[in-house]
Amino acid sequence: MLKSVKFKTNYRCFKEGTKFTFSSGLNFLVGDNGCGKSTLLELLINKQFEKREDILDCVVDNPSKIYLLDFERQNPRKSNRIEHAYEAAMLFISHGESNNHLISTIDKIEKGSIVLLDEPDMSLSIKSIGKLHKTLKKNAITKQIICSVHNPLLISYVD
Repeated sequence: MLKSVKFKTNYRCFKEGTKFTFSSGLNFLVGDNGCGKSTLLELLINKQFEKREDILDCVVDNPSKIYLLDFERQNPRKSNRIEHAYEAAMLFISHGESNNHLISTIDKIEKGSIVLLDEPDMSLSIKSIGKLHKTLKKNAITKQIICSVHNPLLISYVD
C-alpha cells in the first residue's frame, strides 16, 4: 500500500515538500484542470520502474504492483495503432462505451495491487458513473485505488 508521497524538489506545479497521504481502499484526487493530478499519477507509475527518484519520495507498506489506467491515452479510439482485435471493434463505439470496457479491466487486476486511474469518469453517462462507483467500491476492498476525477456525482458518492 502506498502511504504517502513527498516532492523532493519543485516539479511542474508542485513545490518541494508538497506531501500527499493516502489511505487503503479508495482515494480521489480532485482539482481543477492543470493542477497536477495526472502528473502525480504518472510520477507514481514511473517510480515503480526506478525512474524519477530524484523528484518523488514514497512511503510504501507491503510493496505492491502498480497499474495505471489512463482513460484518455489508453482509449483505442485515440491510438495511432491497433495491437489487439478488440481495439479495432472499439473504433466504432463511443468514447464513453470504450471507457466502460476499460473500467471492466479493474476487476481483473490482482488483489493487493495499487491501481491508478486517470479520469475514469471522462465521457460517462450518469448511469455509467453509477456503475463506475460500484466497480471502484467493490475493488477498493482488495486493492488500493488512487483516482483522479472531475464528476461531481461520482465525488458525492464518497466520504
